[in-house]
Amino acid sequence: MRRARWSVVLSGLLLLTGCGSYMDFRRPAFRNYVADFIPPTSRPELPEPTGPTRAERLAEALAKWMEESPPAAEEYGVGPGDLLGVSVFLPTLSGEGSTLQVPVDEQGQVSMPLIGNVPVAGLTTAQVEQELARRYADGYYRDPVVSVVVSRHESKWILVSGAVASPGVISLQRNRVTFLEAILLAGGLTKEAGETGRLTRSGPPEPPQEAESRTIEVDLEQLIEDPAVQQNLWVYPGDAVHVAPVVKPPERFFYVLGYVRAPGAFEWPQDRVIHAMDAVGYAHGLAPSARSDKTYLLRSTPDGDEVHRIDLTKIAAAEEPDVPVLAEDIIIVSTSWGRRTIDGILYAIGLRGLVPPGGM
Repeated sequence: MRRARWSVVLSGLLLLTGCGSYMDFRRPAFRNYVADFIPPTSRPELPEPTGPTRAERLAEALAKWMEESPPAAEEYGVGPGDLLGVSVFLPTLSGEGSTLQVPVDEQGQVSMPLIGNVPVAGLTTAQVEQELARRYADGYYRDPVVSVVVSRHESKWILVSGAVASPGVISLQRNRVTFLEAILLAGGLTKEAGETGRLTRSGPPEPPQEAESRTIEVDLEQLIEDPAVQQNLWVYPGDAVHVAPVVKPPERFFYVLGYVRAPGAFEWPQDRVIHAMDAVGYAHGLAPSARSDKTYLLRSTPDGDEVHRIDLTKIAAAEEPDVPVLAEDIIIVSTSWGRRTIDGILYAIGLRGLVPPGGM
């Protein structure tokens, strides 16, 4: 009973003498009381900028180029590693023949029933059909009709590396592709993509090409703006395409220490300006014993160390300008002997949760 009476007396004294000073950032008292019982949440990320991404612009550029200057149609040339679906039809018999899945071996041949090995490397599917039909008609079937499709393309590939979504070996379904197509086949550009790309040829240079033309530097931004630039940027089997990533500056940090809910080191953003109020938000706000009017910013400069006192209460009330935070700055949120003493008493009697953080 005696303890309960002292609790009421102390609570009344605090409310009469210091309640206003305990209001951090001059928020309503009720909101401050409730905030002590709500777990802190992470600071929300800034919204992403609107507008098409570079990957979307790349796809649009390719579609536009294909519409205005489509590449000449070229029949796919069969090669070692491809898998062919071959069907033989006999007009004199009812029904259709079964389809065989026939791989093209390392010598560029397919092994067919009755007629044995048939060289097909470099031939189009139409030419393979004619060759197989000719051989089956020579003593095996009367007027055979052969159908050939490429079931799996494995003979032609390129290497795409760097800042693309799916780097690696890409199988081609045509004899060649454009530089833009090669990037899109690898999933498009990532956010880390820089401004340049590189095409490295694997085959011997053709006249009037010189040896140095085996490696071609490509301005990606120019290519997106004007896809016609890629008119001669054909990527052939065995070639390598590389998208250079942006060279990121080394990670730098700022520090928020003292009486905050989550003290520590935080990565300093390279793309925007943050201030002292933001920095406290990164640390999940003030701790119960914090003095919002007694915060210090420590900064190292070529002329020596600087110490700046910051009053977060006045900043929140727009009475003082907020202070920009630079990389390697240290923000220390202080407390006071009186505040710690009162907090200890309130904690001991079970009333600490009723008083929000602030200054005293």
